[in-house]
Amino acid sequence: MFSTPRRTNMHPEFAVRGCKDEGDVVEMINKLQNKLASNGKLLEVSLPQIVVEGSQSSGKSSVLESIIGREFLPRGTGTVTRRPTIIQLYPSDEVYAEFLHKSNEKFTDFERVKQEIMDETMKDPGPNGFSSKPITLKIYAPNVLKLTFVDMPGCVKNVGSNISAESIEDLDRMILRFIEPSNSVILAVSPANQDIETSDALEMAYRVDPERKRTICVLTKLDLMDPGTDVKDVLENRVIPLAKGFVGVTNRSQKDIDEGKDIEYSRKNEKRFFENHPAYSHMADRQGSEYLQKMLHVELIEHIRRSLPAVRRELSQKLNSLRKDVKLLDQMMGFNKEGCNGVQVFMQKLVFIFIEDIQTKLIGHSESVCINDLKAGAIINFKIYSNLKEIMKMPTNLNYEEFVNLIANVHGIRNILSVPSIALEAACAKILEKYKIPIENLVDAIVDILILAVEESAALINDYPCLKEHVTRFIDESIDRASEECKIPCYYASAQMVSSLGSKSSESNVACSPVKVWSFEDDEDMEPTGLSSFSKFISVKMKENENAKGNSQILSDMIEKYISLVQKQIADTTYKYINVFLVHKVSDFIRKELIINLMNFSGKDIIMQECEQEFQRRNEMLDLCADIEEALAVVQSF
Repeated sequence: MFSTPRRTNMHPEFAVRGCKDEGDVVEMINKLQNKLASNGKLLEVSLPQIVVEGSQSSGKSSVLESIIGREFLPRGTGTVTRRPTIIQLYPSDEVYAEFLHKSNEKFTDFERVKQEIMDETMKDPGPNGFSSKPITLKIYAPNVLKLTFVDMPGCVKNVGSNISAESIEDLDRMILRFIEPSNSVILAVSPANQDIETSDALEMAYRVDPERKRTICVLTKLDLMDPGTDVKDVLENRVIPLAKGFVGVTNRSQKDIDEGKDIEYSRKNEKRFFENHPAYSHMADRQGSEYLQKMLHVELIEHIRRSLPAVRRELSQKLNSLRKDVKLLDQMMGFNKEGCNGVQVFMQKLVFIFIEDIQTKLIGHSESVCINDLKAGAIINFKIYSNLKEIMKMPTNLNYEEFVNLIANVHGIRNILSVPSIALEAACAKILEKYKIPIENLVDAIVDILILAVEESAALINDYPCLKEHVTRFIDESIDRASEECKIPCYYASAQMVSSLGSKSSESNVACSPVKVWSFEDDEDMEPTGLSSFSKFISVKMKENENAKGNSQILSDMIEKYISLVQKQIADTTYKYINVFLVHKVSDFIRKELIINLMNFSGKDIIMQECEQEFQRRNEMLDLCADIEEALAVVQSF
């Protein structure tokens, strides 16, 4: 149901002809290039090719049309071409064109070819911006040699109404990506009526070919130069030396185009121009569109032959990599002689990959633990230890006024003759209450680490966004529940330390001196109104009472000794509670309940559908393996 057997018969496109002439070499690369384009990013192989680049106004389109002998490229103001166009030329008695995306349709009207290029550009990238996805065009015509060009959009320097600075940067990166591989011959088109030393096309080529070994420069618009000027020195390769040299051409004028004069007429004019020009007549046989076509044909064939060993190696590496990917998918999907275990098992295995990774990060105890950096479990351990160490440095006592008020308030309306042990418990409770918020903040910090760990492990299933989304959602909900449940026992762990005072202290009063706060020598001066005023007035009097001071000091000394004893217990208990009620609880959910939640989830079908698409991708990879095997057979035959 899910598998497609590998093809055993060679695809007609890759059938090796008995005669391996020059055309076979170009055709073989063309067919590989078409596979590249049709398979998108599944098959990225650097193939020998001629990449044409130049500024918008360089005359690049006219050069290509003159070589091919047909008008087929869109024209207009501003940026018209915004995608690479792969142009493959085939000698033929008929004249027609085919697009790879419409392989069953012949275009005999080249105005329709222009329109199709514009239509495809409007689909991707749309009215603005640029796309690196190529449009592949085959042109069949008499008097052409087997050639292949990758025509890049023209370089743009200035921001316009429909092109942003960001789009210009994208365009530069795209052009560089196509001309950077050593397998690319760069055809840099530059107008002759501009300073060659500031040529945008040569500057772009120089970035990736600083030794100028694989750059050919085409100088256009020689017939438009000012009278008395020429580029003889440039064409003779004496200004900016290029290993492959310069070729000059003339372009059809807009007047010629408007008057309907064809490219053949333009070629004849071009030939006369070079033969009769005093600066160029001695090299007329090495200039012009016709010579450029022949030169590029020879150059491409030689370049392909030089590149074949590297192409063979790259194809072999890609094939081995694809076979490994298919084998891994087969293992995940449970393929065997009887078939496969199905989508549900595949989904579960994907989740198990995530579970194994997150468990190793949190719990450790695995041979696959990381040695390059610290993972979530170790970080959580350090975070709890270091934060608790800081929390335990908090002040462990009340100030004098707080003690005085505490003692008085514990007695309430009773005579204050001594300090009961409950005052000790109350004082400790007030101190330990200060730990509540820092401990809750520590729990929140551990929650953040858990969430980051889940996100890191979930990256293993990035190719399955729907599955990833629901895996992380279920775990995040588990973390939220566990964190709230963890904060309560963590705080009450501290409170239990206070309650233990009851067993360690007798219910008798702490031995203290009697304190009569209501007996003052200047009672007649007591005139405050309101409870707040009375509180402040009495507190001032108690601060002056020596017995109150002594009692506060006794209580303070007892609390300090007690708190110093229970701090370690608080830290140990908090550490254990965070591990038990948060980290281990989340870990147990992931290990025991995550898959159950996914299988019982009402939207499970969406996840299953996503996984089922992987079976289709496996079939595509099998077909691609067959394509590469066939391509290797062709390459190895040369």
